[in-house]
Amino acid sequence: MDIRQLEAFASTARHRSFSEAAKELYLSQPTVSAHIRALEQELHVRLINRTTKGFELTGNGRRLFAYAQRILELREKALHEISAERSGILQIGASSVPGIHILPAMLGEFHRLSPNLQFRLHISDSIDVIRRVTEGSLELGLVGTRTKNPSCVFQPLFTDELILILPNTPYYQELLKEENPLSRLLSEPFVLREESSGTRTELEHFLSGYGKNLRDLKIVAYINSNSALIESVSGGLGVSVVSRSAAKNALNHGRLLACPLGEDALMRTFYLVYGDRLLLTSAALRFIDFACRFRQEEGSSGPSNQA
Repeated sequence: MDIRQLEAFASTARHRSFSEAAKELYLSQPTVSAHIRALEQELHVRLINRTTKGFELTGNGRRLFAYAQRILELREKALHEISAERSGILQIGASSVPGIHILPAMLGEFHRLSPNLQFRLHISDSIDVIRRVTEGSLELGLVGTRTKNPSCVFQPLFTDELILILPNTPYYQELLKEENPLSRLLSEPFVLREESSGTRTELEHFLSGYGKNLRDLKIVAYINSNSALIESVSGGLGVSVVSRSAAKNALNHGRLLACPLGEDALMRTFYLVYGDRLLLTSAALRFIDFACRFRQEEGSSGPSNQA
């Protein structure tokens, strides 16, 4: 059984087309067909039924397709890991809050344990990081929300409080003295993160429990940077919701006011996201184990203490 034959069969099964498999593999269509015939002859079974309706895998074809996918994935893992270990590079992504307030301390500690390893860090929003992990351009990600993506594992690492931040002006100082300031504050001009932000996703969940949605807010700006958003609120553009760790410096310097979201603190979780462990390099696996130990040593509310 030749690896090129498995590639041809797996591509044909995935695309349900000999011509599309030929395009993907840069082969002629007769060559793809020849590879699959050779497999059928070696295994003494039919893998594909060619019908008037087109194409379907036989029972043996479906079984071989599952094995072929795993074999090809393991081959890619071997090539990737050998290359990555030789170059000593770990590709990791993070959304803005953990990328600024959690990951730097983790990377510093991990570097002391693996001094020959180089990191390539990609900062983006949570959804983009999850997409890149799914596609394989990043091995690991640290994000502020989770999705229902079945190909990803979401390992909870830390929690942090979400708060409503306000300009530190006499007007908002007086509003905070009211018996139920949150209801009034949610009707103020609002600065919002972009759609793929984990903070925005958590805000939507909060509003639904409060009987509201984003359409009920008086949105004056969309900003895809936490730092720019915090400065905009400090400058009087409106109010917004952020992680307490992201706003800690501005709060400490008196440039912002904070209002809790409800009687109990509204906590969000940051996750380490990765794909199939069988396809991860040994460096990535070491980082996963390290991150879990780091969480236990620092405490589950690490971000609030580190910012």
